[in-house]
Amino acid sequence: MYTKANLAALRVKKDIAELSQHRLNATHASTSIDFPDGTRNLLKLKVGVSMTAGLFEGATFYFILTIPPSYPFHAPTVVCTSRAWHPNIDLHTGLVSLPILTKDWRPVLSINTVVFALQLMFIEPTEHYAVNKPAAAALSSNPDLFREQVRRSLAGGSLFGVQFESHRLGGTADGKGGGHGAAKRKRGFGESMDTEAVQTTLEAMRIQLRGR
Repeated sequence: MYTKANLAALRVKKDIAELSQHRLNATHASTSIDFPDGTRNLLKLKVGVSMTAGLFEGATFYFILTIPPSYPFHAPTVVCTSRAWHPNIDLHTGLVSLPILTKDWRPVLSINTVVFALQLMFIEPTEHYAVNKPAAAALSSNPDLFREQVRRSLAGGSLFGVQFESHRLGGTADGKGGGHGAAKRKRGFGESMDTEAVQTTLEAMRIQLRGR
């Protein structure tokens, strides 16, 4: 008999298949996805978002998506493990605040939708649903100041007493999330979960989704 966690993992497998087809991929952003715990735990994803244009051009930010056993009826929790100067990312905890992760979540949405939202968050930052109030205030009242704050953060400067890691000259700004390695090959969830298929999908994708 399947548990809720098993059923949620099955849904995640479906979402990953959609991601491999480049659905909902934003222009000017590329995305990588790994399973830090290997295929034995499909309810924890590490997502890397690399920006190729815009205010955050050249930067890569990493996120941990923790998917509840009740998924897709409840949204994942998303934490940014790279320190980022952004209105919707808590400067101290890394918690991401987006309506799609709370009041606007619907069971028809998916991991694919969340990844797309993370891409758009950097392409078109907004002061709405802000958890970094100084960043939101600058973006709303003085966009030039916000632009300078972002530039300083990406260059490894400090803002409001907080030190940022450089995204320049090859810096990864991987933060407390650790290295961005390949998904571990581990069994889990039993043969009915078709673990080999998941591993094959991960190897084929890795997942490098290029913006078009």
